[in-house]
Amino acid sequence: MGMGFTFKCSKCGYELEANMGFGYLFPQVTEETIKDMKSGKYGETAEKFFQENPDGSVDCSNELFLCKKCGALKVDMALDLYKRKEGVAEPKYPFPDEEYFSKAMEIDHICEKCGNKMEKQNERQFLKKVQNGKARCPDCDGHLELADFFNWD
Repeated sequence: MGMGFTFKCSKCGYELEANMGFGYLFPQVTEETIKDMKSGKYGETAEKFFQENPDGSVDCSNELFLCKKCGALKVDMALDLYKRKEGVAEPKYPFPDEEYFSKAMEIDHICEKCGNKMEKQNERQFLKKVQNGKARCPDCDGHLELADFFNWD
């Protein structure tokens, strides 16, 4: 289950629906993403990681990313890569449970507008920025507001 937010700019009408976290298909999405990474669909870095760590995992939860250069926002899978811990039992599910996996690296998220690297946002801190009128609209530089809040699955 995840939490969702709709951010809206009252000045220009920009709107972003951000479904954060993960839904009930999380194990299936994780398995498919690992398969795609092993086949090279996510680039050489991920492919090489899984060649070296065939029993590794990837975080497929939805996160909010911000481009520090142009201010663009997007929701995308985290894509943090995890190595299997030595000496632990076989995990029941493929997703990166901390009992079985440790974080090894993050895959870069590139801004589609300007090509700069995007930064993962802490959900609570970003919400606080919105509530304090400090989150800027990527289209007009106005202020983003929280238009809706919901749970999803």
